[in-house]
Amino acid sequence: MTYPKTSVAVLKGLSFSLPAGTKTGVVGRTGAGKSTLTLALVRMVPTGGGAFLVDGVDVSRAPLERLRAGITVVPQEPALFKGTIRSNVDLAGERSDDELLGALRRVQLAGMDLDRAVSDSGANLSVGERQLLCLARALLRARALLIMDEATANVDSVSDANIQKVIREELAGVSVLTIAHRLKTIIFYDQVLVLDGGAKKEFGSPAELIEAEDGHFRSLCAATGDLDALRAEAQAAAAARGA
Repeated sequence: MTYPKTSVAVLKGLSFSLPAGTKTGVVGRTGAGKSTLTLALVRMVPTGGGAFLVDGVDVSRAPLERLRAGITVVPQEPALFKGTIRSNVDLAGERSDDELLGALRRVQLAGMDLDRAVSDSGANLSVGERQLLCLARALLRARALLIMDEATANVDSVSDANIQKVIREELAGVSVLTIAHRLKTIIFYDQVLVLDGGAKKEFGSPAELIEAEDGHFRSLCAATGDLDALRAEAQAAAAARGA
């Protein structure tokens, strides 16, 4: 994939497979191609070769409306609108109050008033609340693929932990692709795709990759200063899965 008016490929020779229902983190330094990957997947940018297959279907051949209706994207900047909590969580106005309150409860927002006013872009809410509301919306849509594009980059560590708890406990059957800002965010995931210069550098479970002495993922973990803590969390997650 190459952006217009440039000759440098942002994605190149990139191939990987994600089992349905698994959680995959995408990491890499700035400019590695992480966000471009998600833009290409939902056809926001054209690719010059290769194909994305979702359940065996080439997304380039699927009607654009159908493709985007089947994928939920939670971006770094939450998409909220002037209105109420109700109108922001249930954009089509199709859900009952019980369903909406249930979704809010599942994302740690129990007790939030459905008629509470929301200003433009959710400016009267905390960043954490905005992202949790977007996640509640995603739960109600119940799509098979959820993309989190740096969705927790601007939230505090407590809000990030809440969001990851929801992903672990409430999205067990959903395939999740998370473009990660914090490595702690994806250390419990099933697999990690490490990008470098638009190409696949490493792919495997966090527990495996963090043990590679000269590995790229290990070096990213070490750069945080929390290598031992991240290793312990990766090993605990692997043990819990029986890996």
